[in-house]
Amino acid sequence: IHICWLVDLAGRKINEIQGSELTYFFGPQWLKGYQSNNGLFFDFLPPGSSLDHYHNRNDSKEYDACFLGHIPLPWDQQLLERKILDHPDQVINFGDVVETFEQDWALRDEIGNNDDYIDHIVGWVRGKSGVTIEIPVGPLRYDIGCRLIRQSRRYLYMKALLDNKVFPKLGIWGSENWRRYEEFQYLYHGFLSTPQEMNDLFNRSRYVLHEGVGLHFRVFDSLAAGVPLIIRESKNDAEFGGLATYFSEGEHFLSFDLASVEVLKEKIEIHQRRITNSEIDVSRIIKEKHTWRSRAEKIINDIGDFLG
Repeated sequence: IHICWLVDLAGRKINEIQGSELTYFFGPQWLKGYQSNNGLFFDFLPPGSSLDHYHNRNDSKEYDACFLGHIPLPWDQQLLERKILDHPDQVINFGDVVETFEQDWALRDEIGNNDDYIDHIVGWVRGKSGVTIEIPVGPLRYDIGCRLIRQSRRYLYMKALLDNKVFPKLGIWGSENWRRYEEFQYLYHGFLSTPQEMNDLFNRSRYVLHEGVGLHFRVFDSLAAGVPLIIRESKNDAEFGGLATYFSEGEHFLSFDLASVEVLKEKIEIHQRRITNSEIDVSRIIKEKHTWRSRAEKIINDIGDFLG
């Protein structure tokens, strides 16, 4: 039996993921429109965490919040000049897509899957030119279907927290790309390479920042370390596979809308009182339901069902 557990499409079309007896997607949005050519099994399956690596040490808190993750480099001119449409009567560059959609997509409180964004651009170009384009698998398709929305949402999320001075002591860890953003470079502390380094940081932080709607590795690892999340509010949270279908607002995470960041400060004050009074244990749910062992058990059960 061949099992595929997909973390990133890397610019491919969703329905090009074929051939495995069991296919799992990290993102529930990828299930939309997916069809197995041979009627084989597929499902949504988020990551888990290891309690051997991530655990609560009750350390004193050095940071009010931390962000662990990368951010793509700012768009350079060469990338912006890539042609989406090269027609005698009209030329549309990738830069036109960025100018038209980057801010709009980033402000929306829900996200689609990679192919949704590609289809939107294909329809937009058709409406402007009457020409139906094909965006082949590769870097351009990845940049439109994934990087554009990820980069812009992450930027706006972090910028909103900074502009509203939500956290007096905030730090960023991840790729060197953070140094290329003037707004964030002074917060950048470097790259963490091991689970021990990440667990150390989690335990020195009151909150872990997570702008995405997906159940990323950092979601489970930070909660396993006993550290709640600060997320950007989204309609997707309460939908299938959404964060709010796994965890509880006010206990495991706090959410805020970009238009009302001030409300987050009040939520944090209330939440910190509950933590001080030991009213909540954010790591308990990971121990019970979300270890890598629990994910392996699901796969084993699915293999049994598949084989009949």
